[in-house]
Order: sequence, then structure tokens, then C-alpha cells
Amino acid sequence: MTRALASRLLALLLVFGGLAFQAPVAHAADADPFTIAPTTLTFPATAVGETSAGIAVTVTNAWGISQTLTTVAGGVPFDAANFSTVQNCAGVTLAPGASCAFTYTFTPTTTGPLTTTTNFSINGQPSGTITLNGTGTPAFTISPTTITFPTTVVGDTSAGIDVTITNTSGVNQTLTAVAGGSPFDSVNFTGVQNCVSVTLAPGASCAFTYKFTPTTMGPLTTTTNFSINGQGSGTITLNGTGTPAFTIAPTTLNFPATAVGDTSAGMDVTITNATSSNRTLTAVAGGAPFDSANFTGVQNCVSVTLAPGASCAFTYKFTPTTLGPLTTTTNFSINGQASGTITLNGTGIPAFTIAPATVNFPATAVGDSSAGIDVTITNASGANQTLTAVAGGAPFDSANFTGVQNCVGVTLAPGASCAFTYTFTPTTTGPLTTTTNFSINGQASGTITLTGTGMAFRITPTALNFPDTNVGATAPPMSLTVTNVLSSSQTLSVVGGAPADPTHFGGAQDCAGATLAPGASCAFTYTFAPTSAGLHTTTANFTITSEAVVAAAAAGRSVAMAPVAIPLVTQGSGVITLSGTGISLTTTTTSTTTGPTTTTPTPTPSSTPLATTGSEVGFPLGLALVLMLAGAGLVRLARRTHR
Repeated sequence: MTRALASRLLALLLVFGGLAFQAPVAHAADADPFTIAPTTLTFPATAVGETSAGIAVTVTNAWGISQTLTTVAGGVPFDAANFSTVQNCAGVTLAPGASCAFTYTFTPTTTGPLTTTTNFSINGQPSGTITLNGTGTPAFTISPTTITFPTTVVGDTSAGIDVTITNTSGVNQTLTAVAGGSPFDSVNFTGVQNCVSVTLAPGASCAFTYKFTPTTMGPLTTTTNFSINGQGSGTITLNGTGTPAFTIAPTTLNFPATAVGDTSAGMDVTITNATSSNRTLTAVAGGAPFDSANFTGVQNCVSVTLAPGASCAFTYKFTPTTLGPLTTTTNFSINGQASGTITLNGTGIPAFTIAPATVNFPATAVGDSSAGIDVTITNASGANQTLTAVAGGAPFDSANFTGVQNCVGVTLAPGASCAFTYTFTPTTTGPLTTTTNFSINGQASGTITLTGTGMAFRITPTALNFPDTNVGATAPPMSLTVTNVLSSSQTLSVVGGAPADPTHFGGAQDCAGATLAPGASCAFTYTFAPTSAGLHTTTANFTITSEAVVAAAAAGRSVAMAPVAIPLVTQGSGVITLSGTGISLTTTTTSTTTGPTTTTPTPTPSSTPLATTGSEVGFPLGLALVLMLAGAGLVRLARRTHR
């Protein structure tokens, strides 16, 4: 019997025998009873600590009959820290086409991409490899990552600036692991935080708060970093600039010109508290000028507490010991803050004015003494000056000049004075000059020049100006007088005196051989007889020599003098100037029958010309000697006759 016939018979038996039942649905002998899909799960980016929505791997009954899942094994992700699963398949009976699922979730513990795998079996059917992928994103925002503090005074502390940690996830986050956060430069920067063990609701925050307390001036920087539940903050940069706690000004002091030995008024370098809090000056060092001979300083800052804006000072003074510009420097520190270089400048000026620097004596008779002339020393400073060191002052030519002074040991009030008094006592005729110098308390006088002219005779005038004179006529004579200014009679010898232009000028004198008592005089008389029209000028000069003894008391002296022998006094006249203008006469013509007549005036005879050489002016030397010898013989004859 065939298989088909047998089947039909079996069916009839079942129908008619009341044994009806459903035959199994046919399926391929090698088909899997279940479909499992998908085999790769990719989760959306999920904040660290948050859990993603589940994604199912579905197990579907692929046969035409119900199947009971009696054996379900595996399914747990190999990375159970970041991925988890649940399933509703074990013991379930699935009708054909029905399904159950393995549902996976992603709960990242770190940021960045994460992946794992899993596999399971259903009634002995393996699922194959299931791949799970996800990316952990930060649960927190941390900002800012750079903090710049406002400029802060050294020793002061800035206001705090926060680095804020905000929960950006969709679930509460408990900060169970907070590590780090201290600045690497813990000297100038500090930090505190309020995050440890805090539970932050979504959007809530805590903070790391940093402050800047500079210990030095200038820009300062450091970094820090921390982690929150394993999430790194990255590098946090902290910047600040330390500024001085104190302003120190000025840094240059220019003292007014100050007399040597005097002390200037004090000038302050002021230290001002520039902070917003009281400052006690516990450490004040230095401040003395390096040149302590000319500059001094005091201060009122040590241990002082300065309120904001209050100040103390270093006060400096200038006491020059020498003339000229002087400079020095100093520096100090206040609570470790350096002042920088403080420059002190001043100029020492003379404590005394010394005047005049040139003394011109009037012409003074040889052997006589002029009135004294003072070189005055005046205290030009603002303080009393005691003249403890007075040196020098004697003229280098002590034969003709002398000096005394009343300054040694004297205390001069401001504006008061003493003097070096000089006199001129010429021992010879002619111009004389010398110098001297001295010092007062170390201040040099400079060169003092003394000048005077010694004379035996006063010769006046030294210029003769004749009236306009007709050509061929002679002007009235004019004289210059030679007066004996010595205190004894003088017998005169004369050399020269004749005009250099003998054509227009002539002259005579009565001085040669004359004996002049004190105050007596003789004369040189000159004439002008022009031979041509126009201005005529010439000069003359002569020398007078005499020998005598000066009397015991010279005129004008307050102190008696011993007789002084004057061995030989010679005095030149200097240049005598003679001038006059010749005038031409107008010619008058008279018309007569006999012809024109011209009138010419008769010139006045000129006096005897002065000799240009020889011992006497106007007389030949030989004639003078004869007359002197004859006179001496007559004197001897008279004396014999008298006896």
C-alpha cells in the first residue's frame, strides 16, 4: 500500500473514531526555531552616571508551533560596568511569531566611546555575538578654565573667583569622588571647594573657589586640575598681578642751593598705604644715604600702622661740606617691598660772599700809606657761622702792600661780616700790583688783586688843547704843573719834555735844578705856532729824578713813622698830549690906481724850544754844567769873605 493511501486511511480512522487532533505545521528540518535581532546596538551619547533608554535584542519564535523557552543562558554584557541587561524570555512559551527580548541599557562611568559584546542561547540555540556601543559624555560642565584676577596689592587677598561644576545630566549626580584642585603655586594662590559628597540635581552646581594673595610684585601665574566622579576638569589656569602695597614718592629729591655748613629744610619721601586694609610696618630696612657726609635722613615708619590712604615718611636733609653739585642715592624696603633707588641732589654754595676781588688804591706818594680798603667777608648762609679756620691773606708783595683782618674766631650772624683790610705803601714810583688769597672755613677767596701807583710828583694836566690859532701866529702858552707830593724837599733833574712835533709846538720848563718844598711846584710851558692849517697833535714825555729823605710823619698818617730814606726817586710823566688847530687867514685886496695891496700879519715870536735830549729841557748840557760850577765858586768866595 502506498504512503498516500495509508495517510488517508489514518485520517478516516481518527475522524470517525473521535480522535481528532492538529497535526504539526511543517517546517524545514534545518531552520532555527528563533530569530534574534538586532546583533549590534548603538546607544545615544549618554552623560557619565546617567542611564540610557533600553534597546532590545528580540527573540522571535520562527516555527509554526508554540515553543517554550525552557533553557535561556547568558546575555550579560562582558563590560558590566557600563552596560547592563534584563530579559523576559526564560520559561516563556512563544506562539508562532511571538517574541520576548533581552533589553540592554548604557550607563557610562567615563567619558568617550565605550563598546562591549554579549551572547546567549535559547533552548540551545546560540544568539551569536551581540555588539553594544555607546559614548559617555561629561556629566558636568566645568567653567571657566582660565581665571584672571584683578591687580592685587602685595599682601592683600583678592575676592574669590569660582570654577563652577554644573550637573548637565538628566539625573541627580552624587559627587562621591572629588580629587585635586589645589593650585600648584600655593604661595600666591589658594582654593576651596564645596563639592565633596554633594548630590546635584540636573542643572545644579557646586564650585571650586580660588583667591589671589600676591607676595611679590609683577605678573604671577599657576595651574590646577581636579576630577569629579572620574571626570577630569582639564587644566585650570590662574593669572594675577601683584601691585605695591605702598606708594613711595618722590624718587628724586632736588634740594635748593645750600651754603656750605648750612642745613637745608627737610624733604620727604612719603610711604602711603595703597591697600584697602590697615597695614602695620613691621619690617622697615635701609634708607640711610650712601653719602652720609653731605646728606642725612630720618624716618617715622617703623612699627606704624597705616590706615588705607595714610602715610609715613623718610625725611632727608642736605648739609654740604664742599662747594659744587653733590649727589647720592639710597634705598629701603617696607614689609619686603623695595623702594627702588631714591636719588638725592644738591649744590653747595659759598657760606660767605667775599668782595671785592680787586682793590684799586689811589695814587699814593712814595713812603706814604693809603687809607685801608676792605675785602669784606659776609655770612651768606641762613645760620650763624663761626670762623674757626682762617688762613692766608698776606699780600705776596709785602714791601708795598700790607693787610690785617678781624675774622679769626668771629661768629657771624646771617648777613653779618668781617674784613681783610689792605693798605698801599709804595716804595717806588709807578704802577704796582700784587695778589693775595685766603680761605674761610675751607672756602677759598679766589685771587684778590691789589693795585696802586707810587708817585713823588703830581703832574697835571696830561693833555693841553690850544685854541684855534692863525697860521703863522702863536697861541697863548699853556702849562702843566709838577707838584712835590712827598713830605720832604726834592731837587729835580729832568730828562726830555720836548714835543715830538717841534714844527708846530714848542716849550720851556723851570723844573730842572729846582728844589721843591713839599707841596711846591714847577711848570712845563708849551706853545702852539701852526705853520699850516688843520688839526695838529703831538706828544711829549719826560722823566723827573730826585733824591731826598721822607719826613718822620707823613701827611694823612694816623701813626708816626720813622724817617724813611728815599735813595733815588724817578717818575715818568707818562704821555703828554698837545693839540691845536691852525687857521688860514683870508687875503684882502684893495683896488687903487697904483695896483692891489696884500696885508700879511706879523707872527708872534715863539719861545725857546725844549731840548729833546740832555739833562735839562731848554738848555744845552754843557751850559748847565758851567753855570753850576760858577755858582759853586761864588758860594765858596762868599763864605771866605764872610770869615
